[in-house]
Amino acid sequence: QQLLDQYPEEKELHDRAKLYLNVCEREAGPKAKPPKTIAERLLAATVALNRLDVDEALSLLRKAAKTYPDDDHVHYMLAVTHALREDAEAAATHLNKAIEINPDNQLQAKQEPDFDRIRESKPFLEAIGTS
Repeated sequence: QQLLDQYPEEKELHDRAKLYLNVCEREAGPKAKPPKTIAERLLAATVALNRLDVDEALSLLRKAAKTYPDDDHVHYMLAVTHALREDAEAAATHLNKAIEINPDNQLQAKQEPDFDRIRESKPFLEAIGTS
């Protein structure tokens, strides 16, 4: 801020100083709280997937699965996330669990475009009952 005040005529210096001030303000501000409820964790994982951060989504969903081991949405999203990583075995394991908890997930998985990378794999076909 002092540079801005002392050298008002230096445009390039102003631009760079403003950039650094913005970074400082952003970093000094309050940090986002980690998700706690199942809904917050699923939303955070969905946001991570939407920005193609599969590793972040996987981390969030693994934590959610430890806390909520019988939630079909968690297992379904884990299946999707593993499918995006082209890990058909892990995807099928979680998809089987999601279907076991809620059979409606079987029909959903048949239509889910996020499974396209593993759609022809034996584990996926077995999970959706078309092998």
